[in-house]
Amino acid sequence: MGWVHNASPEVQAASQYPLILGICLSLTILMVFTVSLRLFLRARASRWAAADYVMVVSMIFSVIYSALCISQSRYGLGLPLKLRPEANYLTYTKINYGGRPIYQVGIAGFKASLCLSYLRLISGTSKSRYRVVIWIVIVASTLGHFAGALSLIFNCTPIRRSWNAHIPGTCLPVGSLFYGLAIFTIITDVTIIVLPIPLLMGLSIKTAQKAGVVCLFLLGLFTTVCSTMRLTQIQRVAFGDGNSTMLVLWGTIEFNVGVSGNDQPRTTIADYVN
Repeated sequence: MGWVHNASPEVQAASQYPLILGICLSLTILMVFTVSLRLFLRARASRWAAADYVMVVSMIFSVIYSALCISQSRYGLGLPLKLRPEANYLTYTKINYGGRPIYQVGIAGFKASLCLSYLRLISGTSKSRYRVVIWIVIVASTLGHFAGALSLIFNCTPIRRSWNAHIPGTCLPVGSLFYGLAIFTIITDVTIIVLPIPLLMGLSIKTAQKAGVVCLFLLGLFTTVCSTMRLTQIQRVAFGDGNSTMLVLWGTIEFNVGVSGNDQPRTTIADYVN
């Protein structure tokens, strides 16, 4: 018996499941190790903060999402629609339906955690307006992604039509919904990346130090690249051959890298100016 259930040897050979397994397993293991080590060191130093608790939740959601991606590969993920075994249809669509809101809630978590780290960065300073702006971004990003999760849960009437297209009913247009969520994700990505740069550029520290700190935050640009690559796959999923492999994998990469690279600053702005 091959990896893909109810599939012929020819379909097994055409499936991209080895790519799915390689990316999901390697990135998830690396992410869990990185975050766990970081949290262990903070616990020993008694430095746990709100961002760490949010990050634990995001890590759990990331593991769940990767597990669901791997499960989907056993029922058709990695194949265009016409090659997916019909016997796997309901199982695949139910798992896929469950993974969509998990992704939205999880990325909302690591973005909120990153913004909470920004608040840690400006603690002990008088930058109250900047603090308000950060909270506005946290609330807007979190509410937007939760709204996206709800739209994915309740996108069809009746709800069970979301995983069984043979049931009579109506659904939101897949292309429009996916494009809207992807564009919102990119907007929040860019906003969160840009948010600390004006503050950091105003620091009275050496140019080399300033460049290093700014570049550290610009590493978040990679998650924006992932979001953009996901956006390019929507056309294929909604209007092409239906192969959602790269859409899912770019989401997995974004999720794991975003959680792994989210670290709290060890110093604050006050440390530089005092």
